[in-house]
Amino acid sequence: LIRTWLQTTRTWNDLLYPAGDPRRGNYVPDCDLTNPDQNAECGRMDNQNFGQEVFTKSFDSDLIHGWGKRTYNWEMGVSLQQELVPRVGLTVGYFRRWFGNFYTSNNRNTTTADYTPFSIPIPSDPKLPGGGGGTVTGLYNLVPDKVGDEDLYSQLTEHFGEMKENWHGVDVSLNARLRNGLTVQGGTSSGRRFMDNCDVRAALPETYSWQSTQAVQTTRVTSSTGALANPWCRVAEPFETSFRGLGTYVIPKVDVNLSVTWRSDPGPEQAANYVVTSAIAQPSLGRPLSSGNVTVNLIEPGTVYGARVNSMDMRIAKILRFRGTRAQFGVDLYNLLNTDVVTLYNNGYTAPTATRESIWLTPTAILAARYVRLNMQLDF
Repeated sequence: LIRTWLQTTRTWNDLLYPAGDPRRGNYVPDCDLTNPDQNAECGRMDNQNFGQEVFTKSFDSDLIHGWGKRTYNWEMGVSLQQELVPRVGLTVGYFRRWFGNFYTSNNRNTTTADYTPFSIPIPSDPKLPGGGGGTVTGLYNLVPDKVGDEDLYSQLTEHFGEMKENWHGVDVSLNARLRNGLTVQGGTSSGRRFMDNCDVRAALPETYSWQSTQAVQTTRVTSSTGALANPWCRVAEPFETSFRGLGTYVIPKVDVNLSVTWRSDPGPEQAANYVVTSAIAQPSLGRPLSSGNVTVNLIEPGTVYGARVNSMDMRIAKILRFRGTRAQFGVDLYNLLNTDVVTLYNNGYTAPTATRESIWLTPTAILAARYVRLNMQLDF
């Protein structure tokens, strides 16, 4: 692939010079901005190919030729149905999906020795798991003289080790259609996801710990931040279970349809995305970060979730019949109980201070308030 690089980033320290020097704190980058290497107040450009037309990526012939090299996913499902009593049936199903032929991009201009491992302390905070404390390990930072130096080579991850991703779950549903016009349905859906990229991460520290199965691949980024600050190469989520129910009844003679639906889903996964500065990293790293601040999730993925999201809806409809046509005039009530459960949190973590509370886990979205909708349905 050939690309002209049109942008780059670099650090700038306006307080580099001692007090009294007119260049200190003058809000002017006192350096040669055309020089891609570190000079004076300016750090090394993250993208050393800025302004140039270069090959950005090469592909291993073993990846793009031959049988069975494309990324894939297999799906398997089996279900059993059984009538328990007349008009009442039970269905149980098991489903599994797994992925393979992952690929990643190896930066051939760096080796594992160019990525310095480091750790950071976890702030003490009663809202963090276990009250905080301890350390987050498995972080890397590219050495300064390699920042922006890239020659990406896409290869199957099997050249570096085993990589896994799968999901499996169970669905259970009950369906009852009773003679008096009452219909009741309900069930549960439970599943979990497992991902492991630790072998590849050990061989290629620059490899992103995980990118979702939408791409079925690992993903490289082009700076020393981001990917290198994700220590979680193995994610084993717990079984997440959703419950659902439906009841509907037609009142005889007056032809009024009453129905209620109910859902209970797992709460949103929580993270604590902590901005790590050079001052925080340097005691372990032994030097400042090579490309500015990095963001680290202090909470292992798949371990902390918010409150369950429960909702109930109701519908009342009058049925009218004339000349073979059937019409319903109804009123729908959404979020009948008007619950305000949180559906999205602020996952940006800031440690609390004596004068300021952290805004971490502040709700940013809640379940929509109760509302009413009028509708008409015509069947002919």
